[in-house]
Amino acid sequence: MAKIRHSALPKLEQCPCFESAPVAGPAAQRGLTLDAALRLLLQGDARGMEPLTDTDRESVRWAADTIMEFAGDDGVEVREDMLKMRTPGIEHAGTADVVCSSKAWVGDLKTGQIRDYYAQMAAYSYALMEQHFATEWQSHLIFCDQRKVVSHRFTYEQAKETVERIVNFARDPWRE
Repeated sequence: MAKIRHSALPKLEQCPCFESAPVAGPAAQRGLTLDAALRLLLQGDARGMEPLTDTDRESVRWAADTIMEFAGDDGVEVREDMLKMRTPGIEHAGTADVVCSSKAWVGDLKTGQIRDYYAQMAAYSYALMEQHFATEWQSHLIFCDQRKVVSHRFTYEQAKETVERIVNFARDPWRE
């Protein structure tokens, strides 16, 4: 079995044999491009917006405005090297798109259709609660194409149970 990735948790919850594609397809590549543009924009650098279509630029601007509304006067962390996180039970280091530690929330930009990423956000929240000695954390899934935010609030116990249940299922689906 390959290393479990945070982004694979929703699929692993459905099927313990799921393995991520080794190469990002066009939809995933678009997501990575928009994510990079968003991170730069939130750091005050609009150069990442130049190669985007008008529609994608509008989506990224909406996501940046939404993130700043959640952050208010507090700063957000968007530097990729500072967003790597280790979740207990998962060997792979996950990377969220934005964290606002002072308000205890994590955000992830999503493109395309609205899907269920609850398990992935539970894993990020679990890692951040461990890192910050917190008992609650909130997540925001920022669906930029749909202009919709799906938020979840996790307790430490909820996030831990979600991650452990899926990881155990992926490692031994016949255990139950």
